[in-house]
This record gives sequence, structure tokens and C-alpha cells, in this order.
Amino acid sequence: MAATLVVRSANLDERFLGSGFVYGDGFTVITNAHVVGRADEVVLVDHAGRRVTARVRAVDPARDLAVLQVATPFDVVLTAGAVPQVGEDVYAVGAPLEAVFSVTRGIVSTRMRQVDPQQPVRYLQHSAPVNPGSSGGPLVDAVGRVVGVNTRIADGSRYFVGIAYAVPMEEVDHLVEGGAKAAMSPGFRVRALSATIRAALGLEQAHGVLVDHVAAGKPAALAGLKAGDILVALAGTEITCPGDIAFALAALSQGQYEPDMVVIRDGVTMTLTLASPRSAQPIAPMAATAVLRKASYTLHEMGIQTDLAGAITKIGEDGIGFFSGLSVDDRILAVNGTAVDALEQGWADAIGFTTPVLLLIRLADGSTRHYVLNPWEEGDRLRPSSRANILDREVVIFD
Repeated sequence: MAATLVVRSANLDERFLGSGFVYGDGFTVITNAHVVGRADEVVLVDHAGRRVTARVRAVDPARDLAVLQVATPFDVVLTAGAVPQVGEDVYAVGAPLEAVFSVTRGIVSTRMRQVDPQQPVRYLQHSAPVNPGSSGGPLVDAVGRVVGVNTRIADGSRYFVGIAYAVPMEEVDHLVEGGAKAAMSPGFRVRALSATIRAALGLEQAHGVLVDHVAAGKPAALAGLKAGDILVALAGTEITCPGDIAFALAALSQGQYEPDMVVIRDGVTMTLTLASPRSAQPIAPMAATAVLRKASYTLHEMGIQTDLAGAITKIGEDGIGFFSGLSVDDRILAVNGTAVDALEQGWADAIGFTTPVLLLIRLADGSTRHYVLNPWEEGDRLRPSSRANILDREVVIFD
């Protein structure tokens, strides 16, 4: 607990960002890339309330890891332990839902689980409860050795439902020792070869992936890859599912350039050479355009749909209502101090707000709480980490 830290923004707000922990030499702090975002500095708060400014030393978005550096070492550090076996007790330490310096217990469910096919990471899956705010905190074994960095919960779940994932310390050590390695961005989208797709295309083999789209000017397009191709191998790695591509691309970032791709096109197997960033022709930058600030938002434009009585029936996951913590079945009682009953019919669509909105909400347990919705707020908003929020979840983007 003494080596666990709360991460806050390095400005006057000191906005809560997540968790972290001291590792190795005392000068090094580990957290998640999605915790620090694009910040160059953050504020760290320890169990005693001490505040320290830390520099962001390295960020690896592909593995969702960040390394921070402090000028004066912390006294208590965590050291890495062996990868725990399935069924062993583990403990998650951090600030779930901003409940700072909390610890929860669970067991290791699976040792190597690829969660996001775009990420070359095999996570530790465990059952120690974590929630938004736990991100970046340590997962430790029974004697306090850190075995992973708590990073995400089950996709599609807003809060913990029994499945949590931690990045193993092997990935952390690679980042601490060598820094982040830029992965190739080939510029294509693929989907798994389901039984339905195989039947429609008359394919007998179960391995390979279907190329959905190839971006013009990117390495894959320069190699001659086309939508409709079946990608069966990349850089000597057999592709059986989209997740295999992430690991093949990660290997390329460690020095192997211009690898071969084996594809099936119109029943013919062919080999294409994937152009490297060094050989690919640069794409002309698009002309900059002014971004206009939207002057007015309705509640529906903030991602909130309600019935006539003010009960929230739907929350859009890309809207300010979701980021503010509202949930389906919450009931809006008042808007900017005016009771919903006194508002005009169709108010959720009709009223355009030009300033932040104050909502009085009755929660499912009968209690009430005020929420401030500010669609003009600057900076990255917090949310559970997942890159699966696309319209078609069968499509995997490698770009």
C-alpha cells in the first residue's frame, strides 16, 4: 500500500486520473498509458498525502503502459514476482471509483489471455475487483510482489463483473529497459473467417482472416493488398485469427522490415511484400481546417435519451452523459433547478443549452444526486479502457 500512488493532473484542478505504483529503483513509477493520456507531467500522491510531480518518461499505447520519473526516490518500492499459477490469490491495490488506497482480493483465472486483437499483450485474467480508477495500480501476490498492472475490465462492462485484466510485469520490464517501440501501421481492417463467411466464399480452410478495407497510401496498399483477400500468413507467422496480426506486427517493430504477406485471392495463393515505413511514400498532409466550437447542445446531443417522465432510457457511450456517470434507469428530476414537470413537452430535444447543465438525478436506490454536464470541458475524459467501441465489433483495425 505504501508503494501505491494516486495519479492526478499537473494543473490547478489536480484532476483524478487513476493509480500507479513505485517500481524498481524508487525513481520509477508505473501506470497505464490511458491514465496519463498526452500529459508530459502528472502529480503523484502517496499514502501519507505527499504530493510529487513526475515526468512522463515513456508511453507504450499498444500495451497501455506508461513509465514516470521522479527527481527524489520514494522509500518503499515494489519488486516483481513470478507469474502466479491459476487459482493463486492475488490482490489489487489502487483507487477504484476514487476510493483511494483500497485493496481487493481474488484469484488468477487465466495466465495468458489476449483481450484486444489489436494489442500484442497476453493479460493475466483475475477476479480481484477493480473499477474505473484502479487503472495503473499493482496486482500483487500474497507476499506483496507485483505480478501485473491492473489495466481493464471485461469489454462491454462499465463496472467490475468478475473479470479483470492486468498487464504482466514482463511487458513492464521491456518498457522500463528499452522504451516504447513504434509498431508498423500497415493500414488495413480485417475480420475473422466465421463459418458463415467461409461457406459464402466456398473456403475449406479454417485459418486466415478476411481483409475488409485497405487504406490508400499505407504500407499494405503499397504492397498490393486488396479488400477481399484472405490473409493467411504475415512475416512467417500463420494467421488464424485477427489477434495473431498484432503479435506479428510487434515483432516487426523490433527490427524486421518489409516482411512477406501470404494471401489467397480468387483461389490463388500469392506472396506480397509489406512496405516498411522507410520505403513507403509519404502521404501529403491534409490542409488544416478551423474547428468551430458548438454553441448549443440538447440532452439528446449529449447522448441522453429519456421518456416523458424524465427516466433515462439510453446512454450513448460516446456522449457526455456516459462520461459523467449517468446510467439507464436514472431519473431526471430537475434541470438547472427547474422540475421536469414544469418543462415544455419534448424538452430533451427542444432545449439547447449554451452553458454547463446541472441535473438532479434520482438513482435506482432512491437517493438523489446532482450531476454537472459540460460538453465544452477540455482535456481527455475518463472511461473504462477498451478499444472495442466500434460499430461492427467483428472488424479489427490495424492502422
